[in-house]
Amino acid sequence: MRPFAASLDVTLIRFYFMMAVVFIGLFSGYYLIAGLALPIFLATLLGLSFKKEVQKSQKVSLSPSQHVVTNDNVRLAA
Repeated sequence: MRPFAASLDVTLIRFYFMMAVVFIGLFSGYYLIAGLALPIFLATLLGLSFKKEVQKSQKVSLSPSQHVVTNDNVRLAA
């Protein structure tokens, strides 16, 4: 979960979802359902991103003195 990483379209969708939760809660008479809009509002305000973070792989640089084994042939790394 990363703060301030949500894009504008995700923010707008969360806003409309929050408003739908509020309207459903108020018009149905279940006011506690409208209270569920608070976590949605806070997630929207903070711009939380719930996507799994992908770690970038590190490049391995070989010095010329290190050997690389390819196709059963040993050669010096360039």
